[in-house]
Amino acid sequence: MLREIKRGAIYDIADNKAQYLLLVFFLVVGITAGTFTVSNMQSETKNALCTYAAVLFFSAKTAQLDYLRIFLSALFVNILYYGAFAWLSMTMAGIAFISVLMIVKGFCAGFAAGVLSLDFFGGGFGAILSCSLLPNIILLPCFIKAGVLSLNNSVETFKNRSIPSTARGRLKDAAPHFKRLAAVFFISILGLLIQTFVTPALIKI
Repeated sequence: MLREIKRGAIYDIADNKAQYLLLVFFLVVGITAGTFTVSNMQSETKNALCTYAAVLFFSAKTAQLDYLRIFLSALFVNILYYGAFAWLSMTMAGIAFISVLMIVKGFCAGFAAGVLSLDFFGGGFGAILSCSLLPNIILLPCFIKAGVLSLNNSVETFKNRSIPSTARGRLKDAAPHFKRLAAVFFISILGLLIQTFVTPALIKI
């Protein structure tokens, strides 16, 4: 089973090598921009962010967390991202704006890691591992895969722009794409579960 999944992933990357390289590039640009934004802040702002992060970690260790609320909040943001992918994939504009979405996602991840690294020697390294790295092992690959699927469908929309079709017809033609996108979305929920339940447990430890 695992061997088949690995083989399928290798074939998928080989068939969409240019798309993966492009979107990973924009994701890395966003991550770099996010970390540089934190590193170039004034010292007062850095201290305020460091204090805010410390308060959050202290609350996670001592307070009774509402895990359902945390999960639903993260799920809502995830739905917005994948909803944007679904919408952009049906338009020719998606060819450009899917890359913008990758930059935004990367910036958020890079900014969060940058804030956590402000207290690197005071537990920031463990915070980066538990709060950023662990969930993103699943979330970021899913995000990239969703981007590739949406970019490919957006390109197909551009190629077929001269073919008259109703909105219902376009949705019917895109049904296989939406099924694959939904499958990636449900896999990404595993990353959200790690973010919601595993990360707070590691913080308490």
